[in-house]
Amino acid sequence: MTEKKERKPRKPREPASKRVYRISDVMNVVGLRRTAIAERVRAGDFPQPIVLGPRSKGWLVEEVNEWLAERAARRAGSRTPAESATG
Repeated sequence: MTEKKERKPRKPREPASKRVYRISDVMNVVGLRRTAIAERVRAGDFPQPIVLGPRSKGWLVEEVNEWLAERAARRAGSRTPAESATG
């Protein structure tokens, strides 16, 4: 018989507020291309990335999820007066 190896206890998963999406993850989650994300960041209509290193950045999962939730709420009929006037 073979001996069973002892499993190391799993590290608890970081809460969403501490997890980070890289650009490819953000693109997959929100369905926008890199340039569209960059344009929305510059316009203030998308969460700002955080600097992870000299050549890398990421977005907090919680902030991206909140951004998506805001858009879903708009779709559900929670339109602002400005949006009602234009559309």
